[in-house]
Amino acid sequence: MPVRKRFIKEFTSADGKQVEVRLVVSMEAKMHYLPETYVKFGKDFSRAFLEREASLDCEEVCKRYKAADLINDGPSYEQACTEIALRLDDAAAFQKLKIVRGETSIVFVDPSADEDDF
Repeated sequence: MPVRKRFIKEFTSADGKQVEVRLVVSMEAKMHYLPETYVKFGKDFSRAFLEREASLDCEEVCKRYKAADLINDGPSYEQACTEIALRLDDAAAFQKLKIVRGETSIVFVDPSADEDDF
């Protein structure tokens, strides 16, 4: 059964500004590897996975783009979202987890703006 988790963290963009990444992912452990997954990540495997892998992937992607390109819709925004999704999918496959396709949401936000509608 898939577990839906939210990940929110700030990263530094290529121009030195802070960008908040808001990520919602549905994932599940592959049944045959469930004992190994619990040993690696614990019972809340999805949260631990996101803290480890999403932090690294989002940081690397944010370093490559300017804050304005990430926050505003456009080709750079789409490319960054696609890159993060692919990186997470690869990391999940390596860790014997499955990310449910079509249920991943990635949003970049200016942390200084007052938006609480996520």
